[in-house]
Amino acid sequence: MVEYPVRWGVGPGPRQADARTATAEVEVEQLRRGSFGRGIHGDVPKVYDLAGIPVKVLFAPDHTPELEIVKQMVKGEKVIFFAIFTFAGSSGIDDAMLALARGGMKIKGVFDPGQAKQNGPRPRG
Repeated sequence: MVEYPVRWGVGPGPRQADARTATAEVEVEQLRRGSFGRGIHGDVPKVYDLAGIPVKVLFAPDHTPELEIVKQMVKGEKVIFFAIFTFAGSSGIDDAMLALARGGMKIKGVFDPGQAKQNGPRPRG
């Protein structure tokens, strides 16, 4: 990929620069309105049956996947199994897991060990 100087509307040629500027202006306006990334994925996808397991494909922020995950966990009766790429411990998901575990729910999961070694931001508290 070719890197271009970061200057508003400057790029490899007038047409490409105009298209990039127009796209950037739309995205900046969406950020101002608080709607950036919203509405592009349409309605919540239907539920698919995979070997008797209901599956839904969700995109953030349109389909509020965190809320959907918590809703499904609360429906559990005995045990929750999960696999996750990264887990910051700063979401409603971890709060729900702790509350459910205190209530007797068994929670078993798999994490990506490489993510646990990251030196990025950690939750406060």
